[in-house]
Amino acid sequence: MGSFNQRLFNFLRDEDCCLECCLRYLKGYGAEFINVKSSLTKKGIVIPDVEYKEPLLEADAVSCPSCLDIFSELCIYDAVWKVYKSDDFFQYNCNKFVLSLILPVGLDIRQMIIWIKLINHFGDLISKEERPDTPIKDALRSILVSQLSEKLEAEYDREGVFITLTYGYSFDDREAEALAKIKPQCFQQVKGNKKLKTEVNRTAVEKYFVPSRLSQEEWNRILAIPAKSGWLFHAWYTGDTREHLVRNVSIVGPTVFFAGRYQKLSRELSQTPWILNDERMVLHSVQETIMEQLQKTDFCSTNRTLYGQQGQVKFSASGREDVDVRCLGRGRPFVIEVSDCRVSKLYPNWAAQIESQIAKSGTVAVRDLQTVDRGQLVHIKEGEENKRKMYRALCLLEFPADVSVLHKLNIVTEFTVDQLTPIRVLHRRPLIKRPRVIYSVKTRLSTDHNHLLVIDIQTQAGTYVKELVHGEFGRTVPSLASIIGQKIDILALDVMDIDIDWPPSVKQEQKIEPKCEDDDMNN
Repeated sequence: MGSFNQRLFNFLRDEDCCLECCLRYLKGYGAEFINVKSSLTKKGIVIPDVEYKEPLLEADAVSCPSCLDIFSELCIYDAVWKVYKSDDFFQYNCNKFVLSLILPVGLDIRQMIIWIKLINHFGDLISKEERPDTPIKDALRSILVSQLSEKLEAEYDREGVFITLTYGYSFDDREAEALAKIKPQCFQQVKGNKKLKTEVNRTAVEKYFVPSRLSQEEWNRILAIPAKSGWLFHAWYTGDTREHLVRNVSIVGPTVFFAGRYQKLSRELSQTPWILNDERMVLHSVQETIMEQLQKTDFCSTNRTLYGQQGQVKFSASGREDVDVRCLGRGRPFVIEVSDCRVSKLYPNWAAQIESQIAKSGTVAVRDLQTVDRGQLVHIKEGEENKRKMYRALCLLEFPADVSVLHKLNIVTEFTVDQLTPIRVLHRRPLIKRPRVIYSVKTRLSTDHNHLLVIDIQTQAGTYVKELVHGEFGRTVPSLASIIGQKIDILALDVMDIDIDWPPSVKQEQKIEPKCEDDDMNN
């Protein structure tokens, strides 16, 4: 196999392919492209002791027929310099980045021509189905990542700042047109019975322009496309400012997940903005209260907003409480997803500052505020259905409470109720019957009135507690009303705990004792 590799290398060099492309066709991968000559030597390749010259600067100079010199030192330097010079990367408090490359279709045509030439020369030793090379994009990314990491003093990580480089090719349109004439049916967009414009795209090229799917005549027509049709980046070398090596640099901040637990201290506050028919139903929300302080915080004294122009915010929590229900105790786990975020980590002093400012609202308090990895978001969904939740309800009886009622409403053995979707949520929930487990019920008489009960209920997540209490015309069976044989209604409800140990407790947490609007629940 070693001799075949050498023969393959020699053939590619005779075709004027650069060393990087030779390594690609020898299945070089990843870090092997950092030191190409060393990697070729390790593969048993003998490189002739002749200096490999960079392409000349004349417009008619010979370029690599495979990559059109995209691996040249000048091209690599141009890409790295354009990212560094833009200064956009340094607007983000993040020392990580991920790189995406958009390359012209013309490079795919180059690879196809080399592939066909290899088959013609080596016969069955070259597959007609599986491409024989490491994609240009993968090799180029390996080289650029190494140099960008050094220049930006940042590490490559998929959760980092998203850098996109779009490359241009002077003859892309001309060569794409030539390719479209060979198999026009592969590129025609059809809508109904009408054929729209023909547009060459990489997906179609990779799908249909495989040697095994082409006739000999089509092979010949592809080979007829000039193998060296001028400089990929001719304009840059000749000083023409109308075209560049890298035509566009796009830098977007990372997507960051802020997690914590919120306490909702008001009975006039929705979890998220409640807007119906373009009209606000509730003045404010938990989400807005938290986001206001996140956006106001001056991270690292940058005097910049939390997220850039392409930023978006998504709020999610482990379930939700009604507007008139408070959430106390440890609070409800939540996550705020911020795209194009200018910070990648929430330091303890920042978190403490934000929690303190949120507490001043008097309606919301937050604890354990931190940034988490995307993989941890499964905890939010798991808690919506599978965890236990503890509630405290202030209930009004039809008749004065007696020993029998208190006895019936102190239940230590778990039981199951069947709940039809409550009428109040039918506009957003399907009409189905939901079995839910009630783990315990503990009841005591309120000291304020003999018709008032304070009931602690431990339920499976997803239980409609208000309907569990009054039964909603028999739509929840059994209900507390059916158990005691009289009407009972709920005056106030609090969520006391949600049995999810996430996000992790922050040691330097700022403990916030909520000031309750009323004390009836504790009497």
